[in-house]
Amino acid sequence: MKYFVILTFALLSVFSVLAQDKNADDLMKEGDIAVAAKDYSKGLSLYEQAIAKGGLGESEGKTFYNAATCARKKKDINKALKYYIKANKLSYNADMSSYYIAYCYKELDQGSKVEETLVPAIQKHSKSKYVNHMKKMLVNYYLVEGAVPYNDGNNILGSKVPQTQEEKDELIANANVKFEEAKVWFEKAAKYAPTNEKVTTTLAEINKHLSGEVQ
Repeated sequence: MKYFVILTFALLSVFSVLAQDKNADDLMKEGDIAVAAKDYSKGLSLYEQAIAKGGLGESEGKTFYNAATCARKKKDINKALKYYIKANKLSYNADMSSYYIAYCYKELDQGSKVEETLVPAIQKHSKSKYVNHMKKMLVNYYLVEGAVPYNDGNNILGSKVPQTQEEKDELIANANVKFEEAKVWFEKAAKYAPTNEKVTTTLAEINKHLSGEVQ
Protein backbone atom coordinates (compact mmCIF):
# COMPACT_ATOMS: atom_id res chain seq x y z
CA MET A 1 0.00 0.00 0.00
CA LYS A 2 2.84 2.38 0.89
CA TYR A 3 4.50 1.61 -2.44
CA PHE A 4 1.22 2.31 -4.28
CA VAL A 5 0.83 5.68 -2.56
CA ILE A 6 4.39 6.69 -3.41
CA LEU A 7 3.93 5.60 -7.03
CA THR A 8 0.65 7.52 -7.35
CA PHE A 9 2.25 10.64 -5.92
CA ALA A 10 5.16 10.28 -8.33
CA LEU A 11 2.86 9.93 -11.30
CA LEU A 12 0.85 12.97 -10.27
CA SER A 13 4.06 14.94 -9.94
CA VAL A 14 5.10 13.92 -13.44
CA PHE A 15 1.73 14.90 -14.89
CA SER A 16 1.91 18.24 -13.07
CA VAL A 17 5.35 18.96 -14.54
CA LEU A 18 4.15 17.96 -18.00
CA ALA A 19 1.15 20.29 -17.69
CA GLN A 20 3.41 23.14 -16.62
CA ASP A 21 5.68 22.46 -19.61
CA LYS A 22 2.88 22.96 -22.13
CA ASN A 23 3.48 26.01 -24.24
CA ALA A 24 0.86 28.49 -25.35
CA ASP A 25 0.45 26.82 -28.73
CA ASP A 26 -0.26 23.43 -27.10
CA LEU A 27 -2.82 24.99 -24.78
CA MET A 28 -4.50 26.77 -27.68
CA LYS A 29 -4.77 23.53 -29.64
CA GLU A 30 -6.29 21.78 -26.62
CA GLY A 31 -8.72 24.68 -26.36
CA ASP A 32 -9.73 24.11 -29.98
CA ILE A 33 -10.43 20.44 -29.21
CA ALA A 34 -12.54 21.41 -26.19
CA VAL A 35 -14.55 23.88 -28.27
CA ALA A 36 -15.12 21.27 -30.97
CA ALA A 37 -16.63 19.12 -28.20
CA LYS A 38 -18.68 22.16 -27.07
CA ASP A 39 -16.93 22.22 -23.71
CA TYR A 40 -16.74 25.99 -23.56
CA SER A 41 -15.72 26.18 -19.91
CA LYS A 42 -12.68 24.02 -20.56
CA GLY A 43 -11.96 25.85 -23.79
CA LEU A 44 -12.04 29.23 -22.07
CA SER A 45 -9.73 28.00 -19.32
CA LEU A 46 -7.21 26.66 -21.85
CA TYR A 47 -7.27 29.79 -23.99
CA GLU A 48 -6.78 31.99 -20.95
CA GLN A 49 -3.83 29.82 -19.90
CA ALA A 50 -2.39 30.22 -23.39
CA ILE A 51 -2.83 33.98 -23.22
CA ALA A 52 -1.15 34.08 -19.81
CA LYS A 53 1.79 32.06 -21.16
CA GLY A 54 2.34 34.54 -23.96
CA GLY A 55 4.43 34.00 -27.05
CA LEU A 56 1.44 33.29 -29.28
CA GLY A 57 2.72 35.48 -32.08
CA GLU A 58 0.33 35.60 -35.02
CA SER A 59 -2.09 33.31 -33.16
CA GLU A 60 -2.69 35.86 -30.39
CA GLY A 61 -5.68 37.49 -32.09
CA LYS A 62 -7.26 34.11 -32.81
CA THR A 63 -6.80 33.01 -29.20
CA PHE A 64 -8.46 36.14 -27.83
CA TYR A 65 -11.31 35.71 -30.32
CA ASN A 66 -11.82 32.06 -29.38
CA ALA A 67 -11.68 32.92 -25.68
CA ALA A 68 -14.31 35.61 -26.29
CA THR A 69 -16.55 33.13 -28.07
CA CYS A 70 -16.27 30.65 -25.21
CA ALA A 71 -17.12 33.38 -22.71
CA ARG A 72 -20.11 34.43 -24.83
CA LYS A 73 -21.35 30.84 -24.99
CA LYS A 74 -21.07 30.72 -21.19
CA LYS A 75 -23.06 33.98 -20.95
CA ASP A 76 -20.10 35.79 -19.39
CA ILE A 77 -20.76 38.89 -21.47
CA ASN A 78 -18.32 41.21 -19.71
CA LYS A 79 -15.43 38.83 -20.28
CA ALA A 80 -16.56 38.17 -23.86
CA LEU A 81 -16.59 41.91 -24.54
CA LYS A 82 -13.09 42.34 -23.14
CA TYR A 83 -11.65 39.58 -25.32
CA TYR A 84 -13.52 40.59 -28.49
CA ILE A 85 -12.12 44.10 -28.09
CA LYS A 86 -8.60 42.68 -27.80
CA ALA A 87 -9.12 40.48 -30.87
CA ASN A 88 -10.45 43.47 -32.81
CA LYS A 89 -7.44 45.59 -31.88
CA LEU A 90 -5.26 42.78 -33.22
CA SER A 91 -7.32 42.86 -36.44
CA TYR A 92 -8.43 39.27 -36.09
CA ASN A 93 -11.83 38.66 -37.72
CA ALA A 94 -12.31 42.41 -37.46
CA ASP A 95 -15.78 42.34 -39.00
CA MET A 96 -17.16 39.60 -36.76
CA SER A 97 -15.39 40.85 -33.66
CA SER A 98 -16.98 44.28 -34.28
CA TYR A 99 -20.38 42.63 -34.59
CA TYR A 100 -19.94 40.71 -31.35
CA ILE A 101 -18.60 43.75 -29.53
CA ALA A 102 -21.87 45.47 -30.44
CA TYR A 103 -23.79 42.34 -29.43
CA CYS A 104 -22.15 42.40 -26.00
CA TYR A 105 -22.98 46.07 -25.55
CA LYS A 106 -26.59 45.29 -26.49
CA GLU A 107 -26.73 42.50 -23.92
CA LEU A 108 -25.31 44.89 -21.32
CA ASP A 109 -27.95 47.53 -22.19
CA GLN A 110 -25.37 49.99 -23.45
CA GLY A 111 -27.26 51.07 -26.55
CA SER A 112 -25.17 54.09 -27.42
CA LYS A 113 -22.11 51.83 -27.57
CA VAL A 114 -23.94 49.61 -30.07
CA GLU A 115 -24.28 52.58 -32.42
CA GLU A 116 -20.76 53.79 -31.68
CA THR A 117 -19.38 50.37 -32.64
CA LEU A 118 -21.52 49.48 -35.64
CA VAL A 119 -21.64 52.75 -37.60
CA PRO A 120 -17.88 52.80 -38.35
CA ALA A 121 -17.76 48.99 -38.64
CA ILE A 122 -20.45 48.97 -41.35
CA GLN A 123 -18.52 51.57 -43.30
CA LYS A 124 -15.17 49.85 -42.82
CA HIS A 125 -16.44 46.35 -43.61
CA SER A 126 -18.96 47.24 -46.31
CA LYS A 127 -17.89 44.22 -48.39
CA SER A 128 -18.11 41.76 -45.51
CA LYS A 129 -20.63 38.94 -45.80
CA TYR A 130 -21.65 39.86 -42.24
CA VAL A 131 -22.44 43.51 -42.94
CA ASN A 132 -26.18 42.84 -43.21
CA HIS A 133 -26.12 41.31 -39.73
CA MET A 134 -24.50 44.51 -38.48
CA LYS A 135 -27.11 46.65 -40.22
CA LYS A 136 -29.96 44.57 -38.82
CA MET A 137 -28.69 44.95 -35.27
CA LEU A 138 -28.22 48.68 -35.70
CA VAL A 139 -31.67 49.16 -37.24
CA ASN A 140 -33.29 47.17 -34.43
CA TYR A 141 -31.55 49.45 -31.93
CA TYR A 142 -32.88 52.53 -33.73
CA LEU A 143 -36.40 51.10 -33.88
CA VAL A 144 -36.45 50.34 -30.16
CA GLU A 145 -35.19 53.82 -29.30
CA GLY A 146 -37.53 55.55 -31.74
CA ALA A 147 -40.58 53.62 -30.58
CA VAL A 148 -40.47 55.28 -27.16
CA PRO A 149 -41.06 58.91 -28.23
CA TYR A 150 -43.32 57.77 -31.09
CA ASN A 151 -45.62 55.97 -28.65
CA ASP A 152 -45.41 58.91 -26.26
CA GLY A 153 -46.62 61.22 -29.02
CA ASN A 154 -49.58 59.01 -29.81
CA ASN A 155 -50.40 58.66 -26.12
CA ILE A 156 -50.43 62.43 -25.70
CA LEU A 157 -52.90 62.80 -28.57
CA GLY A 158 -55.14 60.14 -27.09
CA SER A 159 -54.86 61.27 -23.51
CA LYS A 160 -58.00 63.42 -23.59
CA VAL A 161 -60.57 64.99 -25.88
CA PRO A 162 -59.79 68.72 -26.19
CA GLN A 163 -62.68 71.02 -25.39
CA THR A 164 -61.29 74.08 -27.11
CA GLN A 165 -59.04 74.86 -30.06
CA GLU A 166 -56.43 76.08 -27.61
CA GLU A 167 -56.39 72.72 -25.82
CA LYS A 168 -56.18 70.92 -29.15
CA ASP A 169 -53.25 73.06 -30.30
CA GLU A 170 -51.47 72.41 -27.01
CA LEU A 171 -51.92 68.64 -27.32
CA ILE A 172 -50.66 68.67 -30.90
CA ALA A 173 -47.65 70.80 -29.96
CA ASN A 174 -46.71 68.50 -27.08
CA ALA A 175 -47.15 65.42 -29.25
CA ASN A 176 -45.06 66.92 -32.03
CA VAL A 177 -42.14 67.37 -29.66
CA LYS A 178 -42.15 63.61 -29.21
CA PHE A 179 -42.65 62.94 -32.92
CA GLU A 180 -39.62 65.12 -33.70
CA GLU A 181 -37.57 63.00 -31.29
CA ALA A 182 -38.86 59.82 -32.90
CA LYS A 183 -38.16 61.10 -36.40
CA VAL A 184 -34.43 61.31 -35.68
CA TRP A 185 -34.30 57.60 -34.83
CA PHE A 186 -36.43 56.44 -37.73
CA GLU A 187 -34.43 58.52 -40.20
CA LYS A 188 -31.29 56.83 -38.91
CA ALA A 189 -32.97 53.46 -39.40
CA ALA A 190 -34.02 54.41 -42.92
CA LYS A 191 -30.40 55.08 -43.83
CA TYR A 192 -29.53 51.42 -43.27
CA ALA A 193 -32.90 49.85 -44.12
CA PRO A 194 -34.55 52.08 -46.75
CA THR A 195 -37.00 49.35 -47.83
CA ASN A 196 -37.96 48.17 -44.35
CA GLU A 197 -41.75 48.50 -44.27
CA LYS A 198 -41.91 49.19 -40.55
CA VAL A 199 -39.37 51.98 -40.90
CA THR A 200 -40.93 53.62 -43.95
CA THR A 201 -44.52 53.33 -42.69
CA THR A 202 -43.76 54.79 -39.27
CA LEU A 203 -41.62 57.57 -40.71
CA ALA A 204 -44.41 58.50 -43.12
CA GLU A 205 -46.87 58.59 -40.22
CA ILE A 206 -44.56 60.83 -38.20
CA ASN A 207 -44.20 63.23 -41.11
CA LYS A 208 -47.97 63.40 -41.47
CA HIS A 209 -48.29 64.40 -37.82
CA LEU A 210 -45.56 67.02 -38.10
CA SER A 211 -47.02 68.53 -41.31
CA GLY A 212 -50.47 68.79 -39.73
CA GLU A 213 -51.96 66.28 -42.16
CA VAL A 214 -52.94 64.08 -39.20
CA GLN A 215 -54.32 65.75 -36.07
